[in-house]
Amino acid sequence: MNSKSFFSKTLVFFTFIFYFFFFQITNSQNSNHDSDNFNPQERRFIDITIIDEIVNSIKIRSKNHLMKLLNETDSTYMLYYYSKRSNNSIIGAAQLQIIDRKLDFLAKILFIDCEEVEIEEFPSCNTSNNKKPEFDYFPRIRLLIPNSIKFNDQKEIIPHNEIGFNKEFVSDKTLFEFITENIISFSVRLNTDNFNILEKQSFFNKVILFTEKESTPLIYKGLSNYFYDRIVFSEVDKNQTNLCEKFNVTKFPTVLVLQNNFFRKESPIVHKYEGMIFIKDLKEFIEKFAYKEKHYMVRLEEIKDIRNPINFLNKIDYDDFFEKNKNEKKIVYFHEDDHDYNDEFSVPEDIKAFIDVSSYI
Repeated sequence: MNSKSFFSKTLVFFTFIFYFFFFQITNSQNSNHDSDNFNPQERRFIDITIIDEIVNSIKIRSKNHLMKLLNETDSTYMLYYYSKRSNNSIIGAAQLQIIDRKLDFLAKILFIDCEEVEIEEFPSCNTSNNKKPEFDYFPRIRLLIPNSIKFNDQKEIIPHNEIGFNKEFVSDKTLFEFITENIISFSVRLNTDNFNILEKQSFFNKVILFTEKESTPLIYKGLSNYFYDRIVFSEVDKNQTNLCEKFNVTKFPTVLVLQNNFFRKESPIVHKYEGMIFIKDLKEFIEKFAYKEKHYMVRLEEIKDIRNPINFLNKIDYDDFFEKNKNEKKIVYFHEDDHDYNDEFSVPEDIKAFIDVSSYI
């Protein structure tokens, strides 16, 4: 090999090494909140379309879109406010892509393009009051945590709780920690006493994790969010020997599903999970025994009816009402209207109270 050829190959090799490490350089961050953690001098190596490649993501179009999602689901969500012109937004998106598939069935990222949405609907997009207009104030990061109680006293859905980003630096590691440290558990710890109460509850099937860990595993937390109000999640510590013996559990972790028997007085049917503890496989196993729709969504429709529980029939819609509801359970109160009008004031209070109470049963 002549020296010229050797020199050329050596140059190609070191050029490759240079660019490899050049593109692996991560952003250094110097302050405590949101986009301030990024270095504004970082050069742009990646295009913002990287967002389209993130699987566990949803692009939020409007406030209504966001609220519908939050009202109908119980996942943990990261709100990622960004601008396509922001280098920091692109760098942050690259960090999120690294942890993307680690978030399967644990959490989702909600991307909000501040150049596309209404500022009035998303105040976190507003940078007009900032004193340094040249500074890159994106991305802005928040976490939304679902509530264990879905309705307030006014029978309205309670929105998720919001948490600001609380890590010193932004990286794939700190972003993953920020999300997973805040995922709550909808699982109940069981002992001999409260197990009897759970077993008698015949509406939902139950998932039981027999475990030797003191805290709820992350996978189980995430699935308890994903399946919230479709199946009951619970845990049994290995020290609860009576329950372990009852289900012949000798290995930890073990996952069982108790499927309600068709005949309610008989014991539930026990299904043992035989696969590896991978979140995707465990999700598919549990899916077979969970309701397809969240129960509170059914209750929400009932609550809407409760808010105006009394409908009045006239001669025109009388027959249609009975034909439409012939397979439904409805309360019909027939009364003689001496004043020639039909409204709520003409319905006796005891009938109104009966209708109201019956609507909750």
